[in-house]
Amino acid sequence: TKDSKLSRNPPIREKRYRSTKEHRYKCSSRTRIVIFTAAVVLSLAAHLALYILNNNKSTIPCKNAILADTPNRSTHLNLVTPDPASFVSKTDSPNATNQIPTVVCLAETPPAHVKSRGCTNGYYVGRTCTYSCEAGFEGGFSKRTCTETGGWVGSFPSCGCARCHGGKNCQYKLTWDIMQRQVDRIRGDKEPVKILYGDHSITCESDFDILFINSECTCTDSHTETLFTCNNYLNRKVACRHALSHLLRELVSKGVYEKPCDLVSAYPAC
Repeated sequence: TKDSKLSRNPPIREKRYRSTKEHRYKCSSRTRIVIFTAAVVLSLAAHLALYILNNNKSTIPCKNAILADTPNRSTHLNLVTPDPASFVSKTDSPNATNQIPTVVCLAETPPAHVKSRGCTNGYYVGRTCTYSCEAGFEGGFSKRTCTETGGWVGSFPSCGCARCHGGKNCQYKLTWDIMQRQVDRIRGDKEPVKILYGDHSITCESDFDILFINSECTCTDSHTETLFTCNNYLNRKVACRHALSHLLRELVSKGVYEKPCDLVSAYPAC
């Protein structure tokens, strides 16, 4: 019976042993996977820590990052910017030829009716800017150059209205013929008529003397209050034409009025 029992039991023991061996093999594979995964995670964590540490070091203040000519400036290495009025460059070789200019000229705003046609060489020394007059104005071209002192040499063009034009924006045509047509609208005594000449305003008023049978006219500039009177004329229109012409010539000679194209056509005097 013992032999029979032993003959029946070995297969059972062998089966149990095989199942236990398979179980041990499966457990060792899982352990290897866990160990490998942990190693990968630790490696990634170490690389991430080194990356963060290197970035933090790049923003640490550094005395060597401060410009040599500005000892009181406190800044970071990645935030140093040049002064717009003065750009200083240091080179290891005192005889270096390709040095950045030491001075920067500030940008300029052209005067009224002057426009920029372009500049060269940025804002550095030697920069040349060309200027001209806007449309409707005359004055030619000019150039200004940035110097080592930080200033500009050269002049802007002197822009004025084109011939036969006046006003703040040169929008008016200036002729004696237009003025004469306006003054001819005068009709009666003590009825002033208004004449426009560019941005200027003139008032002319006539009076008829019944006793001496003649007319006189007085024309007055509204801004300067300059006036001229012409009398002893049979026609009030003729009297006002002479007074207006006299006023026009006087204020043109003083530089108050722009010169009309046809000033020679105006009456010489009273």
